[in-house]
Amino acid sequence: MIKNIFEKFINPEYSFSNKIIQKEVNKEQKGNIYIEEYGKFSYFLPGTLNKIDSWETKLKTSKNRGMLYTGSSYTVMGKKFQFKLNERHVDIEKIPILYNEYINKYGDVNSYLYTGGFTEYIETEDKNVLYSILYSSVQRICIKYNIKNFNELFDLSLYMVKNPGISINSVKKSFNIKNIDLYIEYLEKADIIFKINDINDNSMIFYTVDNGFTNLGNLIDKNRLIENAVAKRVVTEYENYSISKDKDTFIVEKGRKEVKRIKIDIDTLTGNSI
Repeated sequence: MIKNIFEKFINPEYSFSNKIIQKEVNKEQKGNIYIEEYGKFSYFLPGTLNKIDSWETKLKTSKNRGMLYTGSSYTVMGKKFQFKLNERHVDIEKIPILYNEYINKYGDVNSYLYTGGFTEYIETEDKNVLYSILYSSVQRICIKYNIKNFNELFDLSLYMVKNPGISINSVKKSFNIKNIDLYIEYLEKADIIFKINDINDNSMIFYTVDNGFTNLGNLIDKNRLIENAVAKRVVTEYENYSISKDKDTFIVEKGRKEVKRIKIDIDTLTGNSI
C-alpha cells in the first residue's frame, strides 16, 4: 500500500525494498495519534493530523525515529511543526524532470513550455500542486536558516518564479527587504531560481528552475517561456562553465575563453544538443 503511494516521491536513499518494509504493520497509539510502524523505515502519519490538538507535541515524545507525513497535512506544518519537530521529519522534495526526459516521455515541446517538468502538475494541471511545492521549499529554507518572516520570503520567491528573466534591479524595486540579497541566495541554494549575468546591463537576471512555476502568475509571453527553458537547459548541460547573456544569446565560457554562443529560440530548445 504505502509502497505504491510514496515510492515515486521519496529520495532514492530511502529504499522501499522488502528488506525495509515488513509485511506486518505494527500499530500503536500515542495520545490519540495512530502510528503505523513499517519495519526499520519510519512512521506513516495519516492525513488527519490537523484534527488532533497538539499533535506535534505528542508525536515528539514518541520514539526518536524518522517519519513520513502526507501532503494533505502540509497546511498544518507551520511554526509549531518547524520548531517542535526540528530534524525529526523526512522532507519529500519534488524535483522536475529535465527537458530531454520530458520529450522522451510526452513528446510535446509546446506543452513543456507551459507545464514544465513537475510530474504531479503534468498529470493533474492543478496549480495547487505548484503552490504546495514552492510553499514547502520556502518552508525548508526558513527552518534551515532560522528565518522568522516566512511570508516575506515566500512572497519574494513567488514573484521571482512568476517572472523569469527578471533583473535584480527590478526585484529590488518591487521589494523593500533588508536582507533581500541573502534571501535570493537562499532561493538559489534551494534550486528555486538561478542567475545568469547580463553583460549589456552589467547586472544579474534570474530564471525559475522550472517553467511550470510561471503558471502561478498571469500568462506570460511565449518568448519568455522559451528563454527560461533554454536558460535551464544551458545551465544544466554546462554546469561547470560560466554563462552570461548578450541580447538574444547565451555565452558559455571556460575561464576567460569563450566556448560557445547559444541562440535563444525554439530551435535551440528542440535540438539534440546545445
